[in-house]
Amino acid sequence: MHQALVTGAAGFIGTELLNQLSAKRVRIRALVHSRPLDCAPSSSIEVVHSDIEDAEALQAAVQGVDTVFHLAARAHLFGQRPRRRNEYDAINADGTRKLLQAATRAGVRRFIFFSSVKAFGEGSPADRPLDEDSLARPTSPYGRSKLTAEEIVRDSDQEEGIRCTCLRLPMVYGPHRDGNLFRMIQTIERGIFPPLPETGNRRSQVHVRDVVQAALLAASSDVALGQTYIVTDQCEYSTRQIYEMVCESLGGQVPRWSCPAALLRVAGHVGDIIGTIRRRPFVLNSQVVGKLLGSAWYDSSKISRELDYRPTTTLQASLPALITWYREVSR
Repeated sequence: MHQALVTGAAGFIGTELLNQLSAKRVRIRALVHSRPLDCAPSSSIEVVHSDIEDAEALQAAVQGVDTVFHLAARAHLFGQRPRRRNEYDAINADGTRKLLQAATRAGVRRFIFFSSVKAFGEGSPADRPLDEDSLARPTSPYGRSKLTAEEIVRDSDQEEGIRCTCLRLPMVYGPHRDGNLFRMIQTIERGIFPPLPETGNRRSQVHVRDVVQAALLAASSDVALGQTYIVTDQCEYSTRQIYEMVCESLGGQVPRWSCPAALLRVAGHVGDIIGTIRRRPFVLNSQVVGKLLGSAWYDSSKISRELDYRPTTTLQASLPALITWYREVSR
């Protein structure tokens, strides 16, 4: 890899990817929409301001590039109003198609697409993890747009000659203000996060550094051509276990009692009503409760077996440093 294009370069994962590529002395073209880059200044990084829907700008951005890391996407962030499916498709599916067409015309050799486990649907069974062979049944507009984009990527790999790899990501943790883990730490410290019951659910996640590790392995291996990989830290925890780990890392006491699941579900329905009245999702609604009590468990053994992917950290090991970072940015 000599020159790479990174779309969505100003985001959480994009920033870590830029730092790791710079450390490997790869020349980088960073495609950003509006946010400034939040990484170490480097003469090897060329910043391009463009919209992923601008086909002409994309064609210029891929010139001289041998590898594309496609991160740019429209995701649903907590507290946002629900968006229509065409708003997700315009960026996540049609934008991916335009970028692939430009990359193919420019002779780009590798295309790494960052997808989401939302392409499977919402959650997973509690008794077994989903893997790459599990049936995809996305239910959200975001998940459907990501699955459509994956299909576009796979079709391009087969028909156009550009070699592609898809990475399906669960919750990505690390020093990031917008993530679910940041909100959980924040509300637990404030004493407003309910002590969750132990439901035996299982949830997968992955550190941002290991997401980038997986992407770089995929970009350098012929085995990865045309493949889809799930990427996790190969641990799973119940939401109650995560709650207890955060309490302990904050230096507080873990409550001995827990809020009954039935009461949380009732509170979720009340939150739905409040959200409807406000026309904006309430902090606790049925969707949030479903995530807190349900499973989202995924098997990443395929990428470990085929690409020798080895996670460098776990959520439990990372929490002390994340708490330190959280307190610094919260001052």
